[in-house]
Parts: sequence; structure tokens; C-alpha cells
Amino acid sequence: MKRFAVFLFILSLVAGASWAQSFDQFQSAFQTFSGQMASSLAVNSTIGLTWSDASLGSFPHFGAGLNAGAAFTGKDTASPLFEALGKTAPSELDQFGIPIPAVVASAKIGLPFLGMDIGVKGGIIWPELADSLRSTSGVSAEYKNLGAQIRLPILRDEGFIPAVSLGFGASYQQGRIQASIGTGDTTIIDQTINSVHWIVTASDPLLDLGWESMIYDGSLQVSKKLFGFLTPYAGVGYSFGSSTVTGGVASDLMFDNGSGPGSGTYEELVADIEADGGTAPALSATGFTYTTANTDPVLRLYGGLSVKLIVVLDLGVMYVPASGNFGASAMLRFQL
Repeated sequence: MKRFAVFLFILSLVAGASWAQSFDQFQSAFQTFSGQMASSLAVNSTIGLTWSDASLGSFPHFGAGLNAGAAFTGKDTASPLFEALGKTAPSELDQFGIPIPAVVASAKIGLPFLGMDIGVKGGIIWPELADSLRSTSGVSAEYKNLGAQIRLPILRDEGFIPAVSLGFGASYQQGRIQASIGTGDTTIIDQTINSVHWIVTASDPLLDLGWESMIYDGSLQVSKKLFGFLTPYAGVGYSFGSSTVTGGVASDLMFDNGSGPGSGTYEELVADIEADGGTAPALSATGFTYTTANTDPVLRLYGGLSVKLIVVLDLGVMYVPASGNFGASAMLRFQL
């Protein structure tokens, strides 16, 4: 939950922002940021399925625990998004990015005779927790994360030989964040479009950011037990599938095309945007959003170390060479 709290804190910085007042500025900043975020969701989806042991062993070997982590996104692209919201992004965001959280319960069990193991994970934000976050931070949150994986051992951990396995998994995740970006009637758009001066006013506007992904992942992992309680590991993974990020404003909107509040409609505004050669958002009387989809495959490198005493503490990191983004996770589990 710590990573999730960090994510909510970053979004809460937007509260009270002075809006960019231009569809063009917001669209450009959001599409650049969300394109990178969509690719990071592929990495984030693997959290909870990667364990330090390349192979768990045949039945009755099993394990279960809790995993918390994040894949960072927005490296070098967070600043334009914050500027579009009238804020200056913390310097750490351009260095590391914004963490996309993953909090899941995870379990694996060995299959009889085959040497393979299967694993599942799942995580949600309970309604009580969502209510608590809303009351303490003013941020509404929805979160769901489900996945499964099967691993086939290639080599067993014997003598100087490490364990090596091939894995294939599938993960689905969905999330949504809404955070205040103003109170009362706030001008969010003040822009001349198709020679018409449009002013769009929002009542208590909310920044609306949602994401959804369905990711399939293949991995090759190596691990080696040392001294009976340490297990370093490393691997390479290849993820493919689809991720969608949607962002904009949720609010009751009032449209002014130069004759005063209510003199225009969102249908007329969309027509002017398109006539002016622009790309209109999904616009209605209750808000507007832009959507970015990503189907590019993602190659990642990962590794870590687990320590087994009474329970197993498993710490891992991930790195995406193409974007320079990284992720991290920590898991505490019981394992036999």
C-alpha cells in the first residue's frame, strides 16, 4: 500500500491547479505521458507472478503471500503533464517517473509428477479502503489486478547447477483515479477554435485517470539457492497484449461560445475542433477524456534476492531497456 499511497499523493499535488485552458496543450501532454504509461502497464502486470525460485518443485510444494510493488512511468514525460495542469512537477518525477502500484495476494503450487508449478494472483481495493482514501486524501480510487502463470523447469537446482525455468502467464488489471483540480466554477478551457472563442467552465472539476490492460508474458528465469536460505535470481521477460490509458476531466460542464455561459453545446464545440483540424476528445456535458492505446511488446530484465528464515522475504527489481523505466517489488510469503 505504500506505493499506492505515493501515487495518490502525487495526484493530490494537482489539487487547486490552474488549468492549461487549451485542449491542444492537455492532449499533447497527456498523449505523451499516457503512451509511456501504457507500455509500463505490461511490466506492472508481472508483479505477483515472479518469485525468486525459478521452479517450486512438484506437489506438495506450495507457497502463498502478499506482494506490493510498482512499475514507474512518466520518466521525462511527467513535467509537461503537470505544466498542463498548472503545476511544476517534482524533479524526482523526471528522474524516476510516477509509480503505478500493484498490491496483490499470490500463491503457487507444484503439479504432481510433472515438475511444473502453477500460480495465481489477485488484488482489489475494498470499498472500505476506497472510502477511507476518499475521506483522508480527497482522491477516489478503483483497482483490480488478476493473473495466472505456469512454469516448466528446464534445469533443477543441484550441486553447481542453477534452476532454470520457462514461464507463461496472463494478467488483467484495471484502475481509476479521480482527484480534485478545483473548487466551485473553474474555467478549464479558454481557447479560440475555428475562429470561435470557446470558454468551458467546470463545476468542482476532477482529474480523471483510468487504465486497463490485458497482458500475456513469457519469461526465462535462473535461480540458485545459497547456504540454504538465500536465493538470488535473474531473468528476461517478453510481454505483449494491449493497454489503454484514459485521462481528462469529470465534471458538469458549461459551454460559452462568445454569448455567455450556456450559449454553446458540446456538440458544437466538437464540430469546431474537427473543422479546425484538431482531434476532439470524448466530450459530453459531464466531462471530456482522451484515450491512448498501446500494443507494443515490451522486453524487460529482472532480478532480485530472497531470504528464507521462518518466512520468505523476496525483493525484486525490473528494468525496461527501451524506455529506461524500472519497477520494484517486495513479497512476504510462507513457502514449503
